[in-house]
Amino acid sequence: MKYWTVLDVTLRCLANLLMKIAFAIWRDQTVYDENRHLAQIMRHQLRQKSSMA
Repeated sequence: MKYWTVLDVTLRCLANLLMKIAFAIWRDQTVYDENRHLAQIMRHQLRQKSSMA
């Protein structure tokens, strides 16, 4: 049985995030825009907070 270390979990999360970004870039045929990506993250977090209230 394999026990996941903190490094294993961290690398897996990072890889999943990068794959999500790469897929969106490929799907939309656009270049990566960090400001757009960060704005989407902030909108998502705000929606989650407002739905909890």
